[in-house]
Amino acid sequence: MGFSHCSSFNRRLYKFSDENFIDPTLDAGFAEQLKSVCPLGKNEMNIAGVFLDDTGFKFDNNYYANLIEGKGVLTSDASLYFDPRTTEIVEQYACNQQAFFDQFSKSMVKMSTIGIKTEANGEIRTNCHIVNPPE
Repeated sequence: MGFSHCSSFNRRLYKFSDENFIDPTLDAGFAEQLKSVCPLGKNEMNIAGVFLDDTGFKFDNNYYANLIEGKGVLTSDASLYFDPRTTEIVEQYACNQQAFFDQFSKSMVKMSTIGIKTEANGEIRTNCHIVNPPE
């Protein structure tokens, strides 16, 4: 579940580095799919984009399976699989959907105990991407 605009990942498709035009961690066929949605020079309006996995309207473990196949849309997605600290977790969730569901539910319960920030002890942003300007 998730969606990303082309501007968030097009660097992986075009001029990734001096050595690699396309991010070498991306599956070649998947990179071509992404390029068809996000052609070079046509991403300025930030309208187009893709779901972070191919079952974007279904809650499942497909996201993790895609990471193993080199089909992580964002650099941060791919890093979950290629970072030795999290590779095993990705592999576990990719092959065991119930393990993912179990951990997800535990995490949601834990997050529900986090206090809510209000104006008295935090900032309520008018735009979640930008710190509010000083008054």
